[in-house]
Amino acid sequence: MPPNILPWMPLHVVDWLSDRDVKKMHRVARSLYFDILCHEWLGGPFPDSVAEVAHMLSEDRRTIAAHWSSIRDRFDVDSSSNLFHFKLESLRSQALIKREKLSKAAKEQHSRSGKPVGDSENHPRQSIKESKSKNNKDTEETIGVSRRDGFDFASTYSRFPRKEGKAKGLAKLKASIKTQAEFDRFDRALNNYVTKIEVERIESKFVMQFSTFAGGRWEDYVEYTPSKSNGQQSFGYREPIPAQAENREEKL
Repeated sequence: MPPNILPWMPLHVVDWLSDRDVKKMHRVARSLYFDILCHEWLGGPFPDSVAEVAHMLSEDRRTIAAHWSSIRDRFDVDSSSNLFHFKLESLRSQALIKREKLSKAAKEQHSRSGKPVGDSENHPRQSIKESKSKNNKDTEETIGVSRRDGFDFASTYSRFPRKEGKAKGLAKLKASIKTQAEFDRFDRALNNYVTKIEVERIESKFVMQFSTFAGGRWEDYVEYTPSKSNGQQSFGYREPIPAQAENREEKL
């Protein structure tokens, strides 16, 4: 299996079984939708094309076309006109970053052990490591990780609910965030703001643009705790009751 492939995908079973929109889908459309999610987890955003999706799934084009409307509604469109699932891409980017950190930690530990490493002819494993390093670099460039600082700024935009102000917002983040601690604070603020929108059911027209949030407003949400009104639970708590899960707006 190529090193840039993530072999397992997290699935919130309660959300999947309780999502009213998913339950309304025809059983064939629901099966195709799940297969598409699996393919996106392995390969990222995919073309907005019935023919391309049919080829990706090895399915008859007419079968995809018959259910495309209900399936297509589950995805957003990125800047390259490809389709992507917002929550899945967020989880996928986090998994890739975590794996890269673990890989770097393992290499540093090996380096500190003081074991000599000769040329690739005497040590066949060396060429394998070099190949993995190249593939990891390609993966980072694919998901938009900055080679200068290692922070996945592009992922933060993909998770932001209002797709406006991307260029200015990313430029502001790259100019202001220099350390891992600062990036972690921003990431926590982003999660809190997204949760605030969901819990308080804020209309899209009242959601700030990404450039505004990245320009300093995110500081207001680092320690933010969403309201518990209307029976909603506080951030970080997931109640495994189907009736309550139906009220969530997450789609996966």
